Amino acid sequence: MATIKDLVRRDFGLPATKEFLQLVDRLYNQDHSHPNPVEMEEIYTLGYEAFLDGGIGMMINGDWTIQILQNLEASGTVSCRWDAAPLPLSEGVEPGTSVGSNSYLAVYSGSSYPENAFEFLEFACGEEGASILASHYCFPSYFTEEGRESYKQNAGTIHVNFFFDAILQNEEGKHVLYQDLRDIFDKEAVSYLKGEKTLDQTMKDYLKERNNLNRN
Repeated sequence: MATIKDLVRRDFGLPATKEFLQLVDRLYNQDHSHPNPVEMEEIYTLGYEAFLDGGIGMMINGDWTIQILQNLEASGTVSCRWDAAPLPLSEGVEPGTSVGSNSYLAVYSGSSYPENAFEFLEFACGEEGASILASHYCFPSYFTEEGRESYKQNAGTIHVNFFFDAILQNEEGKHVLYQDLRDIFDKEAVSYLKGEKTLDQTMKDYLKERNNLNRN
């Protein structure tokens, strides 16, 4: 994929982004290894149940998915054989690289007990808090070897070692226009993947809206 600097350069045609759309079109509309956007609108309200029911063969998601799926299975709602694996890598990318984002703990500015709240944050982000999270297969940002083993034990037979060893790249860009660009791209991408536009027209319309955004 293009870098965020590339996304805002008016002279850059985003060849990697075009290749990405071609890949997604192949997955969605040609080999049908994943539901296409129209199908997802029909089944996605079922969320994780659709995956466990076999309605979705592959789901790209975060480490929290392990807990959600296991809770659903424990409730007896739905069940199937499944496992976890790292994302495939493009050529030249360092092995172990993945994408994701962070969750945050913060103290409310109007809190009546800010010192106590911050004390809890220190506990939650420390060794003991991390071990408690791991024992409930919630993946902590900070972990010890004890926490790692606790998480793996609770995950059962699921392959989760790559969670701990991943070289994480933030999936959300830091550029001030990132979310605006993302919204424009998502709209154009869905239109293309639904067959409403050709790929060339999609890229043309996206680049036009991107350049208009940069002028503002």
